[in-house]
Amino acid sequence: MNKLLILFITLCLSTMLCAQSNYEHGYIITNQQDTISGWINLRTNKNNQKRCEFKTDLKLAAKIYLPEDIAGYRFTKSGKYYVSREIRLNETPQRVFVEFLVKGIMNLYYYEDDINYYLFENQDGKMEVISQKPERIENMIAHKDYEYTGKIRYLFRDYQPIVQMADKLAFDQKSMMGVVEEYHNEVCTTGESCIIFKNEHPDDIGLRTKISVYAGLLLSNNYNHAVRSGNNVSPVLGVQVNFINPRWSKSFGLQLDASLSQFTGEYDKRYANMDAPSYKSLAPSIRLGVQYIYPKYKIFPIAEAGIACTYLKEIKGIGTLQQFLYYGYYLAAGAGYKIKTSHALFVKLVYEDYPYSMWVSRQQVRSVGGNYKINLLQIKAGYTF
Repeated sequence: MNKLLILFITLCLSTMLCAQSNYEHGYIITNQQDTISGWINLRTNKNNQKRCEFKTDLKLAAKIYLPEDIAGYRFTKSGKYYVSREIRLNETPQRVFVEFLVKGIMNLYYYEDDINYYLFENQDGKMEVISQKPERIENMIAHKDYEYTGKIRYLFRDYQPIVQMADKLAFDQKSMMGVVEEYHNEVCTTGESCIIFKNEHPDDIGLRTKISVYAGLLLSNNYNHAVRSGNNVSPVLGVQVNFINPRWSKSFGLQLDASLSQFTGEYDKRYANMDAPSYKSLAPSIRLGVQYIYPKYKIFPIAEAGIACTYLKEIKGIGTLQQFLYYGYYLAAGAGYKIKTSHALFVKLVYEDYPYSMWVSRQQVRSVGGNYKINLLQIKAGYTF
């Protein structure tokens, strides 16, 4: 089991170490307020706050801009907008890129560190920082920090509707943006044109989910000492969910897979009752691992690896009903074909090795060794949407 844990941890670390670029069209704003169009690497919030990786052409090398170098930058498609500001957190001033959420009578910015910060800037340029401390647990009771609601009431004290609803205000981008916009619409009564800039995708951290369904054939080699070794062909049906964050990597993602297949075979005559020489068993399986794809072209390669668990429940056989839980690892390789931007067909060859097992029955649950192990070869074809 320790080897399986080491394998899984190694696979997870590989996803973190293999972060890739995620360039989207956008523009930078120079300190002289000129704009230059090009391509900007859309990464995680923490990365975006530290630097801007900019290309005038995707074929060229990226130029790195720090908060001191430019006034800001914006992504055209997602609308995410970062501006250079000097902020003070824990009495320490620092210049960073903060995400610009709303522009109006009251400007709203967002900054992410160990905790999240919302920065409210009035027309005089005075900035109020509001944060929420992490949840703490005392005597098995969770305690949330709601100190920010008092600061909201004070900040918008001249507008009673916000003061009255502050206790119900969630600590997220959507809620904070709604408060600032409502305040702006109420206070801005001079007849002048009021411009409100809003991020159209608040609280979006970039995580994407892809669901796939598949069918195929399972070729099993069963090495249980009471069963003849041999290849058995049976159908397999399954579904998998992939979690991908393009800001971190367009190629690597976590994968959760569940399938149902059937095992059939014959018992060794030296151990089996001649009246029941065969067996049949359903085999539900669960897999957790890492998937790699190279999505640049219409036809793309696929590679997968992770840990797996198969539950083998005997339906027809000899003797007392026996149930086995096998656990091990899987490896897969294949290819996909893009039909639409987020839809694709795929075919994969999967190898599974289960060197560890447990004998499960109503009377006992115990580890079993020796030859109680299986390995599988599967061919799968499916559709991702």
